[in-house]
Amino acid sequence: MPNRQFYLGLATTTVLTLLALAGLYYILPRGFDLNFIMPLLIVFIILTIVMFVIGKKAAYDKNPYRFGRVFLIFTFGKILFSVLMIVIYEQINQSGHRYYLLSFLVVYLSFTIYETVIFMRLSKSPEE
Repeated sequence: MPNRQFYLGLATTTVLTLLALAGLYYILPRGFDLNFIMPLLIVFIILTIVMFVIGKKAAYDKNPYRFGRVFLIFTFGKILFSVLMIVIYEQINQSGHRYYLLSFLVVYLSFTIYETVIFMRLSKSPEE
């Protein structure tokens, strides 16, 4: 997968995610804030870039199992990171509402879907 195609897809995913978050912002009650989700969105963008770079290198590796390992490690690490962020946010912000979970779910699912598509393309035909 060419770098240009990856970054164009990442930009598209980010814009669609922001539009979905804007829709949630106007639908949900006013207690909903984006202070938690915007830094998390930036972290997910950075993680996706790191996953692409490392996954692309693993796709060209002589060890045929390295690519699968990289995918599993990043997927598990992202799940662990996500749970940790939710727990930390819950401890810091004890407002009682759980609307941030909806916004988190939108970000998590959109980037997970995009990363899965990227890894599927990288695994099919490793091209520069």
